[in-house]
Amino acid sequence: MNRLQGCARVRDIEGYPRFPASRDYWLTGPGVPATGGRTQEIKRSPQTPTFVSGTGRALPLLALCLALAGFAFSQTSSTSLQGTVIDPSGAVIVGATVTLESAESKAARTVVADAHGEYRFLLLSPSAYTLTVTANGFARYEQRGLQLLVNTPATLSCN
Repeated sequence: MNRLQGCARVRDIEGYPRFPASRDYWLTGPGVPATGGRTQEIKRSPQTPTFVSGTGRALPLLALCLALAGFAFSQTSSTSLQGTVIDPSGAVIVGATVTLESAESKAARTVVADAHGEYRFLLLSPSAYTLTVTANGFARYEQRGLQLLVNTPATLSCN
């Protein structure tokens, strides 16, 4: 098996140095004289193919990939639901328990209305849902067949 006997720094036809980017630029074997640690300068002929090397083309390609990745993440298939829990007189109900259950998967999520009577469900899968609101001293509220669509946030206030 041949050992590395010499290394060549390749120059293209214009004389600009081209540094080895792959094993194609490393010269091995009996046809390459040993240079005692020095590099051997060779000129490239027009018939020799030029390989694209370095980061000259990699950086714009990386920037393009990162830009397109932003578009990919913005195209999510989720939705959200928010609203306010109010009593028949129009006053907000603080601490009401709001449950959202998927009609398909039967998965349920529960939140508690905040100090303004507001609730919020984020990152929901588009589907049909049942919304249930319970609070001490108030009748149970239930909304069936609530259809949530992709990238269409919904608002539902409960009386």
